[in-house]
Formats: sequence, structure tokens, C-alpha cells
Amino acid sequence: MSVELRSDKQNIYLIGLPSHKINGAKLLSNRQVLTALFYNIREVKLTVSESANIVIRECIIFWEKARIPTKAFPNYVTKLFDLYHVWRELQKNCKKTQVTFKNRENNFVKDLDNLFVIAHVDAFDRMKIEKDKDFLKKPREAGQPGCLGGIDKELAEKEERVRQRRLEEEERKDGKLLPGLDVRSSKEERLPIITSFDDREQLLAVPKLESSSEKHQAKAISTALFDWNLHDKVQIMCCDTTASNTGRFSGACAILEQTLKRELLLFACRHHIYELVLKAVFETKDKNALQDVCLFIVTLYTKPWLECTVAIKAPNQDLCFLKALKEYGKVDAKSSKAFISKFVHHLRDESSDSVKRYIPSKGEITQNFFNMTLDDFVTQRSKQFLSRLQIDDSFLREDVSSWGDNPTFLVARRRISRLKVVNDTAKRAIKLMQDFNGLITAEEEQNSFCCVVFRNIEICIQTVKNYTKEKLP
Repeated sequence: MSVELRSDKQNIYLIGLPSHKINGAKLLSNRQVLTALFYNIREVKLTVSESANIVIRECIIFWEKARIPTKAFPNYVTKLFDLYHVWRELQKNCKKTQVTFKNRENNFVKDLDNLFVIAHVDAFDRMKIEKDKDFLKKPREAGQPGCLGGIDKELAEKEERVRQRRLEEEERKDGKLLPGLDVRSSKEERLPIITSFDDREQLLAVPKLESSSEKHQAKAISTALFDWNLHDKVQIMCCDTTASNTGRFSGACAILEQTLKRELLLFACRHHIYELVLKAVFETKDKNALQDVCLFIVTLYTKPWLECTVAIKAPNQDLCFLKALKEYGKVDAKSSKAFISKFVHHLRDESSDSVKRYIPSKGEITQNFFNMTLDDFVTQRSKQFLSRLQIDDSFLREDVSSWGDNPTFLVARRRISRLKVVNDTAKRAIKLMQDFNGLITAEEEQNSFCCVVFRNIEICIQTVKNYTKEKLP
């Protein structure tokens, strides 16, 4: 019996013709993988290693499209190497006629049209969709029944929403990725740290973070406070309500309190909270309900949004906004429930005690709640807010009707009205860092100092502009 290694220059022993591309609607078989491998080796003149890397990358595309978890990349290449070496051994012994060698050839040929498996060992446990699990079982059967279909639009849209939420979570972290000062790093995470008192603001630093973890954020803030000797003076934290900031045990705020060894008040950025409600509007409403969205924005949303930066209006405004959302249930009960849930979730501290809670939990949102007024929420603990800010509370012992002429009340009102309840300044600091990062120096400490100086210059210029406007006739 005579056996030729190649019938011509192109034909490959036991496999057939090489192929320059992998196509089809099925997961790849051993034959398809080998034909692509040999094309790169013989036609493109690549090494076996280079060819294997290219083929495996093409193979992964099919498995990712099928949503099947796979092994680490080096394991794929090793598997293809092993398959190639099995073929090499058969080629070397192709002229031997013993039964053992012929059985090996026959088994190899039978296995060529079977699946080239690169699925993870725990693929079935990791996969959550039953249809995907069934699809993984099919190709392992003889003849590989089943094929890849078109895009599941519903699932694709769901995954896109999840991806967008993750991106937004990253963007809403107080840190920001900026071009690195070090040539070895293309991007670096920075965190703007700003303090305010009355109508004055001060950019303390925009330090580079080792990572965006809660621990490193808290460390950067505490370092800046100690450097400026403000660690025993700061009383309030204002930030977005992401888990990395407000986590009960491991959030940056909780870690900062542990570092300073005292409790601080937490002001959730009100712009952030109202933005989440608006986001819920677009997520809840149908794409065709543009008119409903516009009516919601005009009738319920615009005024609270514009006034949410005013600290003295915050408690009553939140209560009125919640009641308005409840009333919206007469128009759209499902959307009303979703809006209230989103608003309440981000306006309360997640701790189990009542020390920091200043708005009821979702379980407490009942009909009785919507009949309450602002004074129903005032307790003995409310006075601690004034004492924490070193505000004289003697006006509380006077009749409310006399507060308008009470100097103590007027001072308290002025102090509270100047509190920052949004972190918009941090966003301006990020813009400043983007403009001046590394412009003058690449040395970290000097660069941070330059940004502080630039911010102070901006404040001075704005102050002069405001003063000039007031003096103009």
C-alpha cells in the first residue's frame, strides 16, 4: 500500500487544503483550526508559534460570540501545539503498515470534524443562560448539531445597559484618569480634594492615586487634611453616593472617619442624586414616550434641579419632591414607584442605626409619610448639626415669628446657606488638572502645588469680576 504525504504542493496529509480564513456559523472543528494553522505556516511563512497565536485569536471570536467562558490564552496555544505534534507523528510514520499506526490514523481522521474545545473547565457553572448551556452541549455531539444565529437584540441591549452602568460608576468616582506625568504610564488616577468655609473655597491637592480603591482615596484625603492642618477642623464630607464612597464599612467616607477617629456628617451631592432620578425616567419610560419625559422634566424636575444647590432649602425641597413623585403615580404608577425608590436609596445612609439617617428608608415610605410636614422630622439630634458647625442655637428658645429680626438666627442662616451640598467644584478642579497637568513640571509635588496656585488665581479673577459687576452703574 503506497501513501503520499501530499498529492500536490497544497494538499496536507490527512487534512486537505489549507484555508486562509475561518468562517461558518459553528464553533471551530479540529480540521478548521489545522487548515488555518498550515496556511499561515506554508503560505504566510510564519513559525508554528506565530501561526498558532493568530489562529487561536480567531477561534476565540467564535466562542465569545457564543458567550461561552474559555480558558487562559496560553492554554489554547498549548492545545493547538499538541494537536499539531500528533499530526507530525502520524506524518512521519505514514508509510508504516502496522495495524497500530493505521488505527492511529483512522482515529485522528475521525476526530478532525469534532469540536476544538477551549471551554473553561467550569463553563457550565459560570454560564447563567440555559440556552447558552444547551448550545455548548450540542457541538460536543457527533456532527456538531446547532449553529450560531443572529444577535439576540434583547440580550445585547441588556448587556449594553450593564456595560454603561459600569462605565458610569467609574466616571462617577471622584477620581479621574489623566495623562501620566511618568512616561512609563499612559494614564493615572487623580482625586481633587477641596475644602470650603462660608463663601471661600480652597483646592488642597489633586494627588495621584495608586488605584481608585476606597482605601487609597481615603488615604489621599487624610494626607491632604493633615498637610493643611485641617484634620481636626473638617466636619462635613460632600461626595457622590457611589458604593466606593458611601459603603457602610469599606467606603472611602467610612475609612476616612476611622482615620480621623471621629464621626463626620455626610452630604450626598444633590446634583448627583437628581441626575439619578432623571436617569431612572429615561430607563423606565418607553423610547416612544418622549412627550411624557418632557412633561415630567418641565412640571416636576426642572425647579428642584435648579434649586438643589441651596443648602437651606434642601430638607423641605426633598420632602416636596418626594410628595410630587408620589402624586405622579396617578399618571404612571410604575414609574412613580421607580423614581421614589431611586431617590430614597441615594438620600439615606445605609447604616442600621439612626445617627446619620436624615430621610426614611424604602420600608418607611407609606401613605402616612406623605402626609407629614418638615417639623415631623425634627428631633433632639437635630441640634447637633448646629453645635457641630459651632452655630449659636439660642434663637431656638425664641418664638419663630421673631427669628427674622434675631441676629443669632440671621448668622446661622447665612452660615448654613453657604454650605456646599454639591461637589461641582471637584469637577472644575478636574478640568483644571486636565489643562495644566504636567504643563510646567513633571515632578509630582511641584505639579500639585502649581495646580493649587492656578486655582487660587482663578478664584481671584472671578472675585474681581464679581466686584466690578457690582460697582458698575
